[in-house]
Amino acid sequence: MSEAVISFDNVYKSYGEVSALHGLSFTVPPRGCLGLLGPNGAGKTTAIKSLLGLTHLQSGKISSRARRIGYLPQAPALFGWMSASEYLTFVGETTGINRTELSASIETWLKRVDLYKVRRRRLSGYSGGMRQRLGIAAALLPNPDVLVLDEPVSALDPVGRHEILSLIDELKAESCVIMSTHILDDAQRVCDEVVIMRAGEALLQKSMSALRSEVSARYEIRLTGNTAVFARVQAGLQAQSWLASCHSEGDTLAVTLANGDADMPKLLRHMSDVTEAIVTGIAKSAVSLEDIFLRVVSSK
Repeated sequence: MSEAVISFDNVYKSYGEVSALHGLSFTVPPRGCLGLLGPNGAGKTTAIKSLLGLTHLQSGKISSRARRIGYLPQAPALFGWMSASEYLTFVGETTGINRTELSASIETWLKRVDLYKVRRRRLSGYSGGMRQRLGIAAALLPNPDVLVLDEPVSALDPVGRHEILSLIDELKAESCVIMSTHILDDAQRVCDEVVIMRAGEALLQKSMSALRSEVSARYEIRLTGNTAVFARVQAGLQAQSWLASCHSEGDTLAVTLANGDADMPKLLRHMSDVTEAIVTGIAKSAVSLEDIFLRVVSSK
């Protein structure tokens, strides 16, 4: 396994009486996209600010082998009267990039984020997706080892979200991307590994493939009958040792099996003996990151 490029080790940070980070520990791999997942208030932005040195820690340690870190805040500050070329020139000169290197880098990244043809247009006329792509270009100007994106698509419409997620998918093949988000579908699309956070701590860190393989298989059982019938069938299922969970979704009972597909024959035998209702179908449901997230958060 490749050595981590960044490590958080038992990090604590409070704002007055509010604990933002509470013993936060996780590692960042040198390639791919690591997702920091959690609801608003989980500590994602504070973790990013701590990594960037924008806030002081109470205790703990953050180690980094990255020489340069690029950063896109949730709402990048752009000047509407500037053009994209002018803005990137301003950013590059402010951060001390050599002028000869800067000119070539601006052209490279404007082309990469598909803004080169509109590089002279005033930023006041840019869409949300275009503004975020420009923000990513600014973060990439110094050719960083790690690109940090704080909620990069939360305020975008579907078109803008698609544009940014597609760009992140390309960039993660070349370097390390850290993306914080509370939108689980977006993380499922681009993240190779996730850290699930709650109340300033990491509940779990695993690869997406490992999470999918470990979660119990979910099945949907369609029934006919009234509410009382559904309740009796559900109670019968919940009494089985091989069942992990069961809840009602309209005319369907959604169940997860303790041992995944290995318990499917037990489910079929049990449902064949049900007399209270007519079973009209049993189908396997695709496991989503939301299923995994809710399972992890509720079990801690």
